[in-house]
Order: sequence, then structure tokens, then C-alpha cells
Amino acid sequence: MAGFFERATEGLFFQTDSHPYWDHTHFGVKGEHVKIAGKNNSELAGLWMPAFFASDATDYTPRGTVLFAHACIHNMQFHLPQVIWLVAAGFNVFTYDPRGCGRSPGSITLASIVEDIETVFAYLKNRDDVESSQIIVFGQHAGAYAALQLAQTTPSIAGLVLESVWATQSGYLLNRYGPGIGHLLKALCPVRPDPIDALSQIKMPLALAVASLDRSIPEIEQKRVMKACPKQRDICLEKGARHLDLFTRPSEARQRFLAFTQKVLQKDH
Repeated sequence: MAGFFERATEGLFFQTDSHPYWDHTHFGVKGEHVKIAGKNNSELAGLWMPAFFASDATDYTPRGTVLFAHACIHNMQFHLPQVIWLVAAGFNVFTYDPRGCGRSPGSITLASIVEDIETVFAYLKNRDDVESSQIIVFGQHAGAYAALQLAQTTPSIAGLVLESVWATQSGYLLNRYGPGIGHLLKALCPVRPDPIDALSQIKMPLALAVASLDRSIPEIEQKRVMKACPKQRDICLEKGARHLDLFTRPSEARQRFLAFTQKVLQKDH
């Protein structure tokens, strides 16, 4: 019975489905659907989108490759507008569905999304069309949690971009659901590594995007995250922006993303 309540509480961090949303062809870019063998005989659905170059381009070298770990809300099709602009900006982009999301069968937990991003990163590094030293990991919400845990064991990541990440699991539940229910959920939540603990240990370049009106991440959690960030970080706090609203439109966050990657990847673009 305890295990049931723990799984139910962890499920509050996700809102997945397998409905069709956007497709890469809707945006006029090329894409390749792939299947990746994961842990425990699992299979992960992924989408590779090579960098797009204008017809008058003279340099066809991608800026780098972005591994996008989405928020585990709906599925990767739903989140394509978050990263499709990066393809047109000259980046290869790879996104995927962790187990229990979209076209990837199985059950989703905080532990399984960490295993899955590790699997995907290893796959990406071994692709012939990817320069392994030029991979930026971009995570949102639950994807940001997974990206942070990946960074603990993978120093070869060129740079880390995070958006809408909570500080602690217990704090997220308590501050989002309030007294009473929040305290109950906090007591039931299984013990997992907390993002603020991982943040303080990050050695690689880090960029943090924060929306001032993000109702999913309470303000107190946002402040704890920003305070826990290491010195080698760039923080973009955008006033008036809402949850997962920063990258779906032209914004300061997009410009800061490009500036951050140019500095990290040392490319003259």
C-alpha cells in the first residue's frame, strides 16, 4: 500500500499522454524518428532534427547539438515549439520520450527519467553526425531534474540549460498544494536526489531560465534554485512570462540561450 501512495505522489510531477500534437513537418524541417534500446528491456522513441541552413549559407557546420529533455507534460510532440527554433538557428536537435510518455511504453518515475536521459545521451554521443564535445543539454521541469542528475555523472556535457526546475521534491509539493494536502504529499513522497543539491555541485557552464509568473514552480522554490546555482551560471529572469512560455516565442531567453551556447561552444557565429 505504501508503494502505491509513493507512486501516486511521484505522479504529480508528470502529466503524460500519447496524443498526437505537432510534427516536425509542420515546421518545414527534416527529421528522423528513431528507437533506442533502454534499460530493463525498454525502448525509447526519439526524434533527430539536423540543423537547417539557409540557401545562401556558406558554412554548413552546425553550431552544436542540443539534447532536449522535455517537461514530461503530454509528450515530445507537444513540446516541439520549445526547440524547433534552434534547428533554424543552426543546431542539431534531439528530443525523446522517456518511458511512460508518448510513444515510449512503460512507467514513468523520477528514477526512470534519469536512467532514460543517460541512455539517450550515450546514444547521441555515438552518432557519427554528432560532435560529442559539442552537446548542450536543455531540460525543462521534470526534464531539467533529469538533466541535473545526468550532469552529476557526465562531465563531458558542454553546457547545461535549465528551465522551471523545482528546488526540492518536498518543497515543491508543500508550496504548490498548500498546508494539509501538501504536508501529506510531502510525507508520502519517496526520497530522491534534490535539484538544489545537484546544482551546488555543477562544474560545467550553466544557464537558468526563470519565468516570473511560473505558477507550476512557487516563487519560494525559484529563489532557492537561483541561490543554489554555482558561480559559473547565467540567470535569465523574464518578467511577465508564465510556465514554459520563455522559448515558444522570440524572447530575451532565446537570445540569452544563443549567447550562452556561442560562449560555451566557442563558435564564431
